Order: sequence, then structure tokens, then C-alpha cells
Amino acid sequence: MEDHHEINAKRLREWLTSRHITHKQFASIMGVAATTVDGWCSNKEIGKNRKRKIQKTINDYDRRSRTPSAFRTRLNLAVSYATGSHLFTPGQWEEICRAATFMGLTPGEFGHNVVMHHIRRRKKT
Repeated sequence: MEDHHEINAKRLREWLTSRHITHKQFASIMGVAATTVDGWCSNKEIGKNRKRKIQKTINDYDRRSRTPSAFRTRLNLAVSYATGSHLFTPGQWEEICRAATFMGLTPGEFGHNVVMHHIRRRKKT
């Protein structure tokens, strides 16, 4: 999706559908509740800053998805070995990889960020 098209509910729905991404998956990437994504995909207003973040996420995803598949396969094999993908079900691993891709990270980097986020949250309470 190109930058010159302002994100709106219809464009977001079409983009998610064309890439087989659920509202729940997109919500986990954006750090919001699935009901928030449901709202974005309805006719509720999306805030200006949030629109920018959504658009950036979409652009990053589309850019990364153009990476040659052979390279992605080798990368996934190396990363899965390093991060222990055998600890997850295939479905869980697929979601982790999808989330990492959205964030522009390897699954290992993504996992590290998630753990650090929870550690910081725990320290605040």
C-alpha cells in the first residue's frame, strides 16, 4: 500500500484480507487490543498519529515480503535453530515469525523485546 493513499477502514480491511492477516494478529503487532483493530476496520475514526503508525507498519511489511523466498527460508532456518522454534507449535511459531516480520526483527530479536517489555512492566508494579 503506497504512502499517498491515506489509510482508512476500507483500505486496512483490504490489506489485511489480501495478506491473510487476522485482526488479532495485527493487534498483537500494533500493541493494541483486537477490538481496537475491529474499530479501525469499521467506520470509526483513526487518529492521525495512529494512521501514521499503521501506514509505516504496512509499508514495512510489504517491503520485507518482497525479500527473495530462498533468503527468507535460510534466514528462518538459522533463526529457528538459534531461538529454539522447536519449543513452539507450528502455529505458534508462524505467529511469532509474522509478528517479528511486522516489527522488522528476527524472531529471536522479537522474543527478546517481548521478554524485556514484560520485565519492565513487572518492575513498574
